[in-house]
Amino acid sequence: MAIKVRLSGEPDDIARLVDHLRAEFDVAGADRSYPNRGSFGVRVYLELRNHTTTDNTEGK
Repeated sequence: MAIKVRLSGEPDDIARLVDHLRAEFDVAGADRSYPNRGSFGVRVYLELRNHTTTDNTEGK
């Protein structure tokens, strides 16, 4: 499963949200932010995937 997400807001708020998302998902793309055009803050594009597991307990 992969979910693509665009976040827009203040950099500190986005960083806190990304930290929360990392507790549940593997997060890619959080290292790049882009200034919003015509608005305050920045935007970040993420891809979220289920955590990869190294054991065989998934689905049990």
